[in-house]
Amino acid sequence: MLKYILILAVLAIWLPNIMIPYDDAYSEKPVIIFDKPAYNPFATVKILIVDPASNVDREQKDVVQAVVYTKSNVGNIFEFTEVSPDAGVFQALVTLTPDQREWPADLVVHKDDYLFVQFSSESGSSVSSIYVDFFTSLVMFDKVQYGLDEKVKIFVSDSEENRLPNARDTVELMVWSTTDVKGLKLTLKEITIDSGIFTGTISLTEDLSSSGNRLKVTSSDVITAKYTDKTLSPSAKQDEPETEVKDLFGAALVGQKKAPIGLKPPAGPEIVDQFGNPVTDVKLGQVIMIQDNVVNRQNTNQKFAYIVLIKDKDGITVSLSWITGEVPPSSTFKASQSWIPTEVGEYNVAIFLWESINNPVVLAPQKTATITVTHPLE
Repeated sequence: MLKYILILAVLAIWLPNIMIPYDDAYSEKPVIIFDKPAYNPFATVKILIVDPASNVDREQKDVVQAVVYTKSNVGNIFEFTEVSPDAGVFQALVTLTPDQREWPADLVVHKDDYLFVQFSSESGSSVSSIYVDFFTSLVMFDKVQYGLDEKVKIFVSDSEENRLPNARDTVELMVWSTTDVKGLKLTLKEITIDSGIFTGTISLTEDLSSSGNRLKVTSSDVITAKYTDKTLSPSAKQDEPETEVKDLFGAALVGQKKAPIGLKPPAGPEIVDQFGNPVTDVKLGQVIMIQDNVVNRQNTNQKFAYIVLIKDKDGITVSLSWITGEVPPSSTFKASQSWIPTEVGEYNVAIFLWESINNPVVLAPQKTATITVTHPLE
């Protein structure tokens, strides 16, 4: 049994989003593992079954069967193939779709659906479920203010546009300035396969007209980006899918303003472990929390969106996540987002505090921090 406990430990490192119940990790009944904490309606779901009892032929890859179905009891029997001879770990890929006619796939899912996996063998029976979410999208800039000579990076997080499991998808948005209200259309490319996060870059010019990825601006302009999000509505039916269309906006300023003499820049966010202890030496595969205080000095409730953007040393985005909430009057809330580094190196963290995801009113100055990730043995 020790061999399979070690397998579970390795899987937890290589698939950091998986949830393995403590009891299951040490029991002999089958363990069902999903590679993500939730899925969009176009996802390819990787499912693993750890079951030593089904490892019958130690020289060949064994095959087992499990039932995969949705909340409405629509499903099928899928074959799970052993990842390697004598592994005792079996894998299957299940593709999802909200509309079988337009996007053929294995299973049809609806908004706020659940995916269930049921498996039985000599060691016992297990059932596990995972949430299918029609995710809220986000459009944002990587800074709140740009100099005229800086490149402008724009991001869109839209999990439902992650349609191609083996290729990088693209989305489009409009971006314009106070000087050029017509603006230009920009194509954003998925940062990595199966990420659902898209990015594109524009340059700024005062002397030339807008063209391609170049936007005409004047100092003190506001740059605005508009992304049209298309999400299947809660009332969508399998035979008549309905779509909710919503325009999402992001904004940034052009022109550097000098800080008043003696004014200190805002302190960076706190980097702590899962128990709230400060972390100065981050290890590969370690769960860390990036947290900061959201302060409400008003006499009314304050809604907020706490956004965490992480880039590697080459400026490539590796994580974009956020939480939303509401702070009571004259109160402070410690917002936090978790991150698990998968490669060693130096990373730059930027924290944005907005009024909401759909209303990017800046509530506090952007904060930054640098995180150095080292190998556990260093």
